[in-house]
Amino acid sequence: MTFELGEGLITVEGPITFSEENFDPTQELAITGGTGQYKTAHGVLRLDFSSDEGATFTFRLLL
Repeated sequence: MTFELGEGLITVEGPITFSEENFDPTQELAITGGTGQYKTAHGVLRLDFSSDEGATFTFRLLL
């Protein structure tokens, strides 16, 4: 998955589980790189699906 931000792109990889049997409202994906300001990026993208109002995406970046 790729996210386009003002200063470049951030790429993330990993499985996202939506099945009711194994659903975890908080999931993490690996930040695998990027472009522009984020060309050396690595870290974690935390997805939080616990709110009824939508998901929260939190990037923890090391540049």
